Amino acid sequence: RSRRQRQMCIRDSCNTASVDVYWVNFICGEVFIDSVAPGQGTVIDSYASHPFRVRHSATGALLLEIDPLTPGDHSVEVL
Repeated sequence: RSRRQRQMCIRDSCNTASVDVYWVNFICGEVFIDSVAPGQGTVIDSYASHPFRVRHSATGALLLEIDPLTPGDHSVEVL
């Protein structure tokens, strides 16, 4: 990976609901990346400048906003 590339692991620790992960593009639109089932996780390769949003799969409710990543790999847990 280049110096600007980052890796992020998202884990859904909620017992009842799946979550959807979206990359927020440069015009603030959401681009679907992956769904994560309860108790499961996903690894996302990205870049330092990319923010993300995590939404409840069934309702679309915003659960978490993830700021652009700093140097190093990251792990995010959705509770």
